Amino acid sequence: MGAAPLEQAEGVIVRIHPFSDTSLILHWITAEHGRFGTLAKGIRKPKSGHAAPVDLLFAGTLGFVRSTRSHLHTFREFVPVERHERLRTDYTKLVQVAYAVALLERATEEDTPIPEFHALFRSWLTALETQPHQPRMVLAFEARLLVEMGLDPRGAESVERTGAGEVLDPLIDADWSELPGLAPSSAAVRNLVTILQRQLVEALGTVPKSRSEALASGSPHRAGS
Repeated sequence: MGAAPLEQAEGVIVRIHPFSDTSLILHWITAEHGRFGTLAKGIRKPKSGHAAPVDLLFAGTLGFVRSTRSHLHTFREFVPVERHERLRTDYTKLVQVAYAVALLERATEEDTPIPEFHALFRSWLTALETQPHQPRMVLAFEARLLVEMGLDPRGAESVERTGAGEVLDPLIDADWSELPGLAPSSAAVRNLVTILQRQLVEALGTVPKSRSEALASGSPHRAGS
């Protein structure tokens, strides 16, 4: 019986756990194979043989060998193209990233292709790194994730009734770089926070408890500021 083939994926490291003194478990969100974990044996040795380092939020091309006995596959190689250094040293933004990862974990199954979710997450990380800490980035991620799930929040009756559409439309359609220039009313933003939470609960059954901290930048009405 031949050795299992090397598979590749474009992925982001979203969690890292120690497995032993010299090995790590790396959790990924990838386009081709969805989310899964890999065991990187000996990667913490000074001379591990791996050409590139790995760290939280590194993004690039992963090489791995699929396990037939568990969901934990074997790490072989990684070529990072984005390292998100500024994100990894900004606690407030890391809180937002952790919340986004928790949402993706609830919205997906292991080893299931999610190219649209992966593309959304990658573009969001890049934008988040270059913009000031602001709750609107979290609201935009939530709204666009719902759209990718086929649950466009603009279809909710409460959006028109509460005036949340004035902020929801640009959060979904505008380029990430345009979001800092938005100036929605405080009432519209407060209503949108509630509407998106309700829709996420309907879609996923629950919303991570970290949502409130991810949105925290003062009081909730400052999400538009």
